[in-house]
Amino acid sequence: MDSLLPPILTEPFLLRALAAAVLLAIAGGVIGTFVQMRGMSFYTDTIAHSAFTGVALGVLLGIDVGLSAVLFAVLIGLAVLVIRRRTSLSFDTVLGVLFATVAALGIFLLTFLDQVRVDLFALLFGDILAISTLDLWIIAGASALALSVLWMLHRQLVLEIIHPELAEVEGVPTRRNDLIFGIVVATMIALGIKLIGIILLSGLFLIPSATSYLLAKNFRELLWGSVAVGVIAAIVGVAGSALLDTATGPTIVLVSSLVFGAAYLVRSPRS
Repeated sequence: MDSLLPPILTEPFLLRALAAAVLLAIAGGVIGTFVQMRGMSFYTDTIAHSAFTGVALGVLLGIDVGLSAVLFAVLIGLAVLVIRRRTSLSFDTVLGVLFATVAALGIFLLTFLDQVRVDLFALLFGDILAISTLDLWIIAGASALALSVLWMLHRQLVLEIIHPELAEVEGVPTRRNDLIFGIVVATMIALGIKLIGIILLSGLFLIPSATSYLLAKNFRELLWGSVAVGVIAAIVGVAGSALLDTATGPTIVLVSSLVFGAAYLVRSPRS
């Protein structure tokens, strides 16, 4: 079987990258579906930029940048949800304020890193081919945990989306669910930066779900379609980038965008 494939496609580093991309695509497809239906699309961009600031803080403080990125992303994610509930500001306004704040803070901190080498290209656009075996296990564990949590909460989350008033009457703990969902999203986004990068990360979570939305007739189709599009884009993107010698993260997102374009052209007319 290996002899039928170009040698580059059987390299261990590429297989690790492929496995990581598929795992993140599965988790991202599920998360992206709920993000889209809850009207939280801009939330992913805000969290991604906060993770960048977390990396800068990690470098300054001399701690693991992966850990600092996840912790700071979760902190900002929770801050968004708390401010949203405790003020009359719209969700978009809260996101806009924190997006600008964390982006400015990240750039500000860069001025103190002139003596420290920071790979900005990898942060902005990802470096999935540098994924180690440990990174792969971390992504696998985090993806499994995120999917397990969403599976346990999915009925309540769907009810909150479809009929929020009924969810309140039924005693659904919406505040708790919001916090848990925010932590799950923030964690997976922070972990995904190494694969896709800050600039393109929201595309990995949102484009598959948007594509599936154009074709799906019910929530089940929407969910599985989002996962399928993400996995296809991950496989084709990683393999294509290796064969064409292009950046892997952008290639994955471009493949996903092409699938979205095709779905748009063949979709059934909606009322």
